[in-house]
Amino acid sequence: MKGAYPSFFMKYFLQLFQPLRYNLIFSIISAILLTIPQVLFTDIGVKHLIKNSDFFILIGIFFFLSILSNKILIYILLSFIYFMFLIEILHFQYYKHSVLPSEIYKFFSDFSEVNDALGKEVWAMMAMPAFFVILIVILHFFLLKKMKLNFIKVAYVEWLLPVLFSVLIYNAASENVPGRAVKQNQHLVRSSFETFISFFGKYLPMKLSGKMTGGKLLPVPNKIPPTNASILLIINESMSAYHFGAFGYSVSTTPHIEKLHKNKLITLKKCVTSGSNTEIALLNLFFFIDTLRQFDQLYQGSHFLFKLAKESGFKTYYISTQSLEGGSSILGMMNHRYMDVVSLPHHRNPGMDTDKPEADSVVLRILDTILPRPEKKFIVVQLYGCHEPYHERYPENLKVFQNIHYKYNHTSHYDQALYYQSMLFEKIYHLSVKKSAQPLYVFHIPDHGECAGDEDIFGHNMFRKPVLTIPFIYYSVEVANDTLEHYFNNQSLLITQKQVNVCIRRLLGYDYTYTPTNRYLTIGMDYMGYDGHVISEFNGDSVVWTRNAEELLSP
Repeated sequence: MKGAYPSFFMKYFLQLFQPLRYNLIFSIISAILLTIPQVLFTDIGVKHLIKNSDFFILIGIFFFLSILSNKILIYILLSFIYFMFLIEILHFQYYKHSVLPSEIYKFFSDFSEVNDALGKEVWAMMAMPAFFVILIVILHFFLLKKMKLNFIKVAYVEWLLPVLFSVLIYNAASENVPGRAVKQNQHLVRSSFETFISFFGKYLPMKLSGKMTGGKLLPVPNKIPPTNASILLIINESMSAYHFGAFGYSVSTTPHIEKLHKNKLITLKKCVTSGSNTEIALLNLFFFIDTLRQFDQLYQGSHFLFKLAKESGFKTYYISTQSLEGGSSILGMMNHRYMDVVSLPHHRNPGMDTDKPEADSVVLRILDTILPRPEKKFIVVQLYGCHEPYHERYPENLKVFQNIHYKYNHTSHYDQALYYQSMLFEKIYHLSVKKSAQPLYVFHIPDHGECAGDEDIFGHNMFRKPVLTIPFIYYSVEVANDTLEHYFNNQSLLITQKQVNVCIRRLLGYDYTYTPTNRYLTIGMDYMGYDGHVISEFNGDSVVWTRNAEELLSP
């Protein structure tokens, strides 16, 4: 009798879906056909598309199409899906990220600029994926023609489409992060739907109502002679100056950095961040954004840090230990044409899941091979640093603070992660001094800080002093008459991320300027300010207060 129940349910299941077998076969084949070009022309593999359910979402979309009773509507929807998918594939080939809502608007409002950007080289780049997708379209429509007579149809189900569309539009209108990029690690059909819905639900209504202007678009400054040295920019994650032993924290979390500083080998200063989360802080850094609503500057890309470096003769590198999933919102905004080398964990280890980060120590091996190369280099290294979960950010055998009593065990893990970063930085210092083939400028700056038990709170994405205040480290290798060392050492006010940004851009050969100030803008999780923004005021190297439009935090 035990085996009777499974066989009964299996029989019931087969009886239920027997009439729908052609619908299911069509849906599965369609999903496979649309997955093949994505696997061939992007770096997102089948394994991840199945893991994050995108493949099964595709099956559901095509199954819904197959039960529609209106033949013309089926062809219209199928054509729309393939048209959007083709655009996404071509866009990905050129920009290495999905289409953004603002780009749809730009296509219609400023077509000449879009058209002028498409030269022979670009068309040649797009020819193969375009041919492949068109071939699949022909196969798909042939399959539909052969199988449609056997489909089970459901009357009036097409009336669900306007209801579904309205719900999705409403959800997009309720979303408070219109400036975010579509995730790079998902199926491009899903990306196209999300972009389309975001455009009609959020971007277009705000644009038409005048609530979202492009913000100020700064001209790119005049060219000045770039440095002949290489530049290494190390971006750490969730590193708060409040837990730096070098700044007086009660636990010795940064002895290796303190030793370098004591021996006057590095400059160590407190700094204030421009964003409470990674995405905003790094996009501000890469695109030189310092006010709300600078969408035009963000999407135009003329201030893109890698673009400036490339145009000044630097070989450009972007190296990250963060997973594609973790860093996709940042990579999704960055034009990879100006990045000669993009190295992510799943690139270095093809069998690695795209949602898994890599140990930060791997950068030592990578830098060991890059630094001795003879060309002038602009290298950006993004570490996973002290990001949650803290206990996964350092080796298991590292138990430095196990005998110290903490109010929260979580804080102990954070401090040990910070200790590990201190060790790693010392190794990077000695490696760069030993191996760099050219003079070298090194900037180490976190994206944002972290509340690690401070005020009984954990995390970031909030406007509190431990999140706003971050450590900044600078040193140079074999640079004659290093004026930056004197400049940073003699700053009486808190260093700002914009200030560091300006210094890097001047080294790249552009006449950016910065006026020291004791007030600085930090943006929340979107450029509209819906997630909040604060003006920090600081006295010396300490944030005195931060004020939001709605509330006062960290008095």
